[in-house]
Amino acid sequence: MENDCFIIKDNCYFRYRTGAIILRGRKMLFVQNDLSDYYYMIGGAVEIGETSQECIEREVLARRSAARSSARISSAGTASTRGSAANSATSSNSIT
Repeated sequence: MENDCFIIKDNCYFRYRTGAIILRGRKMLFVQNDLSDYYYMIGGAVEIGETSQECIEREVLARRSAARSSARISSAGTASTRGSAANSATSSNSIT
């Protein structure tokens, strides 16, 4: 959050973010929140000096890596990444 692009003016806060709509055939990729019953698009805050394109590429790669790690750990039957720093209270429904 230290490097995020944002503006604070009076009581208003604007945070520059990106989001991706990822399609494969007739399917869309969303992230499911583990704490509440809702889904959202992959995305995140744009960091200072980063373009929105670079940001979304970073966010998609991070989510994809977390999903692959979670799948490997879950298939080994040892642990889950739910709530870990890599997963930050969300899980991916990933297209691979």
